[in-house]
Amino acid sequence: MRNLGQPIWQPSSPAGFPEGFDAWVSASQITGRISWAQRLARRRAGQTDPVKFLKVVLADAARDDTITIVSQAPNRAAGVALTLASPEFNRR
Repeated sequence: MRNLGQPIWQPSSPAGFPEGFDAWVSASQITGRISWAQRLARRRAGQTDPVKFLKVVLADAARDDTITIVSQAPNRAAGVALTLASPEFNRR
């Protein structure tokens, strides 16, 4: 979690972690989240249907364009990684 910008039990202030866009979006943070999503998906995707995974994980937060992109993924691992790297997942 430290590499993703949220060290466990160590928020930057007593109010917790900042929620502003600028606190969460930097090139290194996005790169780290995408790498994390790819590693997790390679290890855990298995027989997981990416669209079903997306619907369970994102529920009503899933945007139509994200559903379309995940459904067109070349394989299960890529579909799961796209879900985990999606803006909706990273906002949750």
